[in-house]
Amino acid sequence: MPVLRLPQSFYSNSALNNPRKIKKRVFVRKVFVVLAFVLILVSPMMVSATTPRTLTVFHSDINTIGFNPNRTIWAHLFDDGFTPTDFAAYVDHARNQWVRAGIHTSRVNDRPAASIEIFGGTRSRLEEEEPRLQGRVGVAIIVSSANVGNHTFNCPTHGLRSISNHRLDLMRVWVPQRGFLLLWWQRTDRNRTTFTHELGHALGWFGHSPNSQDVMYGADGMRPILTIRDIEHLRQNY
Repeated sequence: MPVLRLPQSFYSNSALNNPRKIKKRVFVRKVFVVLAFVLILVSPMMVSATTPRTLTVFHSDINTIGFNPNRTIWAHLFDDGFTPTDFAAYVDHARNQWVRAGIHTSRVNDRPAASIEIFGGTRSRLEEEEPRLQGRVGVAIIVSSANVGNHTFNCPTHGLRSISNHRLDLMRVWVPQRGFLLLWWQRTDRNRTTFTHELGHALGWFGHSPNSQDVMYGADGMRPILTIRDIEHLRQNY
């Protein structure tokens, strides 16, 4: 921590002989100390997700990244596609995975307070509500967002790239229950993968990873645990 040096007048003889001036000097010194501590605490936060900067890594197949400033989740189960216990467990698994990237979310009971809405249920019911789910194991839909500027990334193979940065104010995630032809452990791991993958989109991962080992890879699979590539790509925008 830097040493604060006060003006010489703070130590003058006239101040030492005047109790009122002494109190004033002591008060001003305390203000200096408090301001210094505030500056130390706030300075790391001054570089926010909206600040244009050069990204250190980039693992997506499109030149866009985002962030969700509120990260509040409201989860709703439409019908018996999942048991309530299983549905809650899948949502919590996804949340816990992104905590590993330093991205914390919170659950809310009031839907208007949420910036991420997660819906579960049977495929037929969810496709009635969101037709864009058809042919997919899950989908994340942007309801409200804003472009807040551009980052840059110096790609080793393609040179300097401009990365569009988006603030995500409201996202909707739709994940239907899997078919029962899968073994229970396969169904569990695939559901965990899908919930984690779609929550990643809702938190700002646009596009997909080209690496088949990553949760954010663009094809279905059993990859319920985030890789370092999943983590480092999105963590840098928070």
